[in-house]
Amino acid sequence: MPKTSDYNTAAAVNRFGLNQTVSGTTIIAAAELGFRHKVVGFMLSPHGSGTRTFVFQGSITGNLHGPVTVSSANQQNGLVIWQPLERYPFCRTGMNEALQITTTGDHFGGQILFLTEPA
Repeated sequence: MPKTSDYNTAAAVNRFGLNQTVSGTTIIAAAELGFRHKVVGFMLSPHGSGTRTFVFQGSITGNLHGPVTVSSANQQNGLVIWQPLERYPFCRTGMNEALQITTTGDHFGGQILFLTEPA
């Protein structure tokens, strides 16, 4: 059985529309005292071709927290999807940290779903 801090059915799912014009770091959600952010789903697509990466920044913990490489050779149309599952977040920030995404190789667009919960 999951701990309350890992699974909160009362938390509202927030949506962030990512539309970068250049690769780099984008703040998804600002730091909030006593709270942390959990990425529960996303659909991202780089705007160009070749090899590109993205990583959620902060003292991230979770299932997959290293850089994710997207290559037109191994991804159909470069589309990356993490099915929205509140119970099994992709990653989460530490307490009192902002949620950010950093991209390299090309800029990305898409949607990121996240929760903001007491830590």
